[in-house]
Amino acid sequence: MIVNHITIELLTAGDITHVTVLCPYTSIFKKCKLISFVKIKNDYILKLKVGKDWLSGHKYIFRSFEEVV
Repeated sequence: MIVNHITIELLTAGDITHVTVLCPYTSIFKKCKLISFVKIKNDYILKLKVGKDWLSGHKYIFRSFEEVV
């Protein structure tokens, strides 16, 4: 995502509910549900719930705001 005031306002208002993430070691994009986010200094960390078909078998993943689409 592009970090600007519009996307940050949408994130804090709860209008962004799903994001897309690139799966590791592949070129496949997967849709994930946004659970929560935390602002640490100037960076946002997103907690995402992934589907059962996620490669590493994790239920939740954490990504930086710049890593999601």
